[in-house]
Order: sequence, then C-alpha cells, then structure tokens
Amino acid sequence: MFFRSVAIFFLPVLLAGCFSAQVSLDYLPRPGMHLTGKSEIGVGHFYDNRGVPPFYLCTSRSALGTPSEHVLLRVPADEAVKNAFLHALESRGMLADGPDQKYYLSGEVEVLRANIVQKPFAEAVIRLHVLQTGSDKMVFRRTYSAQRAAAGFIFGYEDTVQVIRELTSRTLQDAVDKALDDPALRRAIRARKY
Repeated sequence: MFFRSVAIFFLPVLLAGCFSAQVSLDYLPRPGMHLTGKSEIGVGHFYDNRGVPPFYLCTSRSALGTPSEHVLLRVPADEAVKNAFLHALESRGMLADGPDQKYYLSGEVEVLRANIVQKPFAEAVIRLHVLQTGSDKMVFRRTYSAQRAAAGFIFGYEDTVQVIRELTSRTLQDAVDKALDDPALRRAIRARKY
C-alpha cells in the first residue's frame, strides 16, 4: 500500500516532460591578457562531430536525478565555436577579411558539453586547422581542449541554466584562447612567406 501511494505521488512528476531553455555562449575579451598579432586571419567553417543534435548542450537534472530541463544553444554548436573564434581574433587585432586575409581557421567541434549531475562541469574539445587563403593548403593542425567545474554549487540555490551557460562559455573561451595563444600556431603562421 505504501509503495502504491508513493508511486501515485511520483508518477506525474516522472511523466511530466522536461522544459527547454536556450542559452547563448559569449566570449569576453580580457584586454592585456592575450597575445596580439597581425590582422591576417579569417574564420571558415567548423563542423559539429559531437554526435548529438546541433543545438543540444545538456540536460539538467533535479536533486533527485530526474531530468528537469534540456539546455539548448541559441545557435548550432559549430556556429557558436566559429563566433568565439571571430571574437577572439578581433580582440587580438588579428581578424582580417578580404585581400588582407592570408589564412583562415577551420575545424571540428569534437566535444562541447556540460553536466550538472553532481557538480556543474563543462568540457570543450576543438580540432583546429589553419589553412592558407586561396590555396587551402593546411599549415597547422592541433586539438585544443578545456574543462571547468563549478565549486560550491548547491541545488536549489542557483539557477542551473545560468550556471551551465556561464561555465560552458568560459570553458569554450579557454579552449579558443589556448589555440590562438599557442606559440606553435604563431610560429607556423610567421614561417609562411608569400
């Protein structure tokens, strides 16, 4: 009888569908913290290799572990990564368009996800290619990754969607910053003569 009462009480909770929330990932430039460079790089296309729908980021769960909200990106993951690289290049004075563009970035989004089962966690893995404009010859390739976890999170006291958005934004920014500030990438670009 007890189990029946508990089942009747929790059945509507379990059968109720998840809500959806949309988030946008932002890149926040940190003046003076990045290496600047010549204005000669553009951004091409990034491909989403995550194996999930293009807008999907994660599903937040309640304290009991039941799914409560699907967190979706406002733009597809490949576009979110492209936008992050555009903003990062612009903040470094390296973004070029038209005849000044000697190189362009392209690549694959291998991982862009968040998790909030026990404590908020986000991960980004991007395979980056640097290609010469015009010839499409690859001059550099490397995979960059970043992970972050939020400490001190307590269910019910903070908006989980905003925590996921902020954590994922900073994680993606970490991966993008690692890529553009990588000395090996900078050397590969400087070594090319036209």
